[in-house]
Amino acid sequence: MLEYANSVVLDEVVDVDATNIRNMKTTTRRVVAVLNKLGVGDARTYAYYNGNSRVRKIEAKVYDAQGNLHKRYRKRDFLDVSRSGGNMYADSRLVYLDYTPTFYPYIMVFESEVESGDSGLLSSHWFVRGYAESLLNFEKNIRFSENNKIRYKAKNLDGYNVTIAESPNALNIKATHIPALRYEEHSPSWAEILPHVLLAFNKFQLKNVMASVDSWENFGTWMEAALLSDVNDIPETTIARIKQLVSTEETNEAKARKIYEFVQDKVRYVSIQIGIGGWKPMPASDVDRLSYGDCKALTNYTKALLDAVGIPSYYTIVYGDKSHRDLDDDFASIQGNHVILGIPDGDDITWLECTSQDLPYGYIGSLTEDRNVVMITPEGGKLARTKTYESLENTQITQTSIRVDAEGTLNAEFERVSQGLQYENKYGLVILNESEVDRYYKRTWKHINGFSIVDYEFDNNRDSIAFTEKLNLKLPNYSIAVGESFLLTPNVFNQFRAIPPQIHDRKQNIKIRHGFFDDDSVIIEIPSEMSIESVPEPIQIENKFGTYEVTFSRLSEQCVAYHRKFHLYRGEFPPEAYQAFRDFLRTVSRADQTTILLTKK
Repeated sequence: MLEYANSVVLDEVVDVDATNIRNMKTTTRRVVAVLNKLGVGDARTYAYYNGNSRVRKIEAKVYDAQGNLHKRYRKRDFLDVSRSGGNMYADSRLVYLDYTPTFYPYIMVFESEVESGDSGLLSSHWFVRGYAESLLNFEKNIRFSENNKIRYKAKNLDGYNVTIAESPNALNIKATHIPALRYEEHSPSWAEILPHVLLAFNKFQLKNVMASVDSWENFGTWMEAALLSDVNDIPETTIARIKQLVSTEETNEAKARKIYEFVQDKVRYVSIQIGIGGWKPMPASDVDRLSYGDCKALTNYTKALLDAVGIPSYYTIVYGDKSHRDLDDDFASIQGNHVILGIPDGDDITWLECTSQDLPYGYIGSLTEDRNVVMITPEGGKLARTKTYESLENTQITQTSIRVDAEGTLNAEFERVSQGLQYENKYGLVILNESEVDRYYKRTWKHINGFSIVDYEFDNNRDSIAFTEKLNLKLPNYSIAVGESFLLTPNVFNQFRAIPPQIHDRKQNIKIRHGFFDDDSVIIEIPSEMSIESVPEPIQIENKFGTYEVTFSRLSEQCVAYHRKFHLYRGEFPPEAYQAFRDFLRTVSRADQTTILLTKK
């Protein structure tokens, strides 16, 4: 249990009494050994509540490794704060223990009793909540009415000591000896790896709103009727304005693009967690009046504007995060943490991120790309998959002209065009001031020992979704003096250095989620008093992970061209391929640092 672990759940018992879905009671007792400071968060000494729930009991005890009581905390010692975080409005609150350890390891014993009227928010159970946490013993008992049975789906349980027993009015889940999962770079997301059980009732309640759900189709029907049907009103003056705005456009796409840009110009994003369990959008008329809203509100507002001109669109639930988590396609329940908008176009869907004031129309980026979502349609909930950005869409095309002077200083004219997911990493540069731009490039090109940006220009083409950077740079210390000669690495601005660490006995698959294609052209002109001894031989690599190609061409006695193409494939590979994958990237990195020798005549 200690291998790779920052904490060990020694014992956890959770009892849920859901025989009355209007008043669900949850009792928790968790004993966690915290081994070091990285495991402090695993103690999870907190409970949530809102206007429809309350924390009846909460306390904690801290023991040293020998079992001696160090400190006891009662409910009055816990802090009771708004769960707002970055939210502008929230009706959820957090009761938590602000404990600062003075020694390691220590044992935290946490107990709580919570009553809630929101039985729709029955938590799916994750036996461990992340990497470097192991579990010795766990038991969860859920009691329910025989006419409202619980549904469950076990995921990623192969090889684990987990049992699930069901009776007419109870579900029992037990687990023992779950080892800590070691973080391994380029693995699938934690949601695809960690063992867990999805849980939901067919009938549940959210803020006194009843629901009966056993499929995504009727989940969508319920959501439309209970949460969305009464929040789509728009003032007549705004409807008239929108109709006038799109009056000269002939296609739905052109009209939708103008409406999306209208919303971006008019509103700003704020996080709001109120309404029915945080799931009901604020009315579209309020967004129109106040010019702000959260993801639910802004998506619903954009949908209402599209409805006003006869363009269908679908309010869509998704997990929006970098961990790339899917909604489970055959287990309908309250899932997801974000909302986007889908506009149908035949068999295709154009996805809109309505919280952004600067993303181009139809661009969603890595936050929500390539994952299962559920669209709320007139026919009920429908599963879909958001756009996948394939490797050859994620391009970065660079053209650089370099003049070398007699002292080895480089003067470079640099131009780079980024698209796909590589666009996402660059387009924000347009809002930075001069000093921030300078810091960005100093961080990006850390391998260059001192350079200055003479001038720069950015172009954010939102129609073609391409970002262009043009820079003039001076690099006085880039060339390495060797006597009266200089060693120069032609690949000045795109040296690959992200070599994954050595991992012995790797367990997880290798997942290259976002492939890319880089094309770099460099023309190097040297002064007349110098010569290029020789140009390196071409380099060409092709394997299951990608392709890499470098060529050198002597254009004249004083000019040489360098051309590099690197295509990293998107894909998934078995653990035993990791060393070959790492070797490939190391070879690319070494080849990127190939030098030419400039000698004085």
